[in-house]
Amino acid sequence: MKRLRHAAGFTLVEMLVVLAVIAGMMGLVSIFLFKAKDEGERKIASAQIQQIKVAIAAYVADPRHGAPPPTSLADGKVLLDNDFNLGIESLVVAFNAEDFDGESPFTQEDRFANGDKDQSKVQLTRFGKKDLFEYLDQWHRPYVYFRLSDFERGRSGVQTYQLPDGTMIEVAPVKSDKLGTYAGMADGYQIISLGPDGEFGTKDDVVSW
Repeated sequence: MKRLRHAAGFTLVEMLVVLAVIAGMMGLVSIFLFKAKDEGERKIASAQIQQIKVAIAAYVADPRHGAPPPTSLADGKVLLDNDFNLGIESLVVAFNAEDFDGESPFTQEDRFANGDKDQSKVQLTRFGKKDLFEYLDQWHRPYVYFRLSDFERGRSGVQTYQLPDGTMIEVAPVKSDKLGTYAGMADGYQIISLGPDGEFGTKDDVVSW
């Protein structure tokens, strides 16, 4: 009768190969989870933009307005300490003014911030403060807002946008590559979240059109 041989143990090379395969699989799973998380947060940001659009529709339907809120409050009535994040600050004022009859798209405190620490000359909102707040997206960055009629006849749409860490970037209304006109013309405005990467004008931006 032949003797059964004991199976040889793994060699060092075999063990290294197995570990490399496991590490590769874990890397792929991590990438998948990160992508799924980012996509889920983008969907939430898109839903929030839809909430803002509903509030804008109520604002436009009010005969006292008839058009979306302006891109900037700096019209002589409001004294600004800076000119950062103007569009979204204007939107927050419009939806939280004493005479606004519609519903504010956000009521949670964690959706508001005054990251650039600017104030108006007089109190413009129901908050009991002169602070000019911004709406924050899923990544705790202010949304970008433009009323497109403010940029007709060649007027520059470039604005300075301040990130929560103090970084300044330039933003401007987005134009269609095919048509050469502003995206979202049917709405008359643009709302933009910078998305997971925090950069303006990249593929992961979440937009209103």
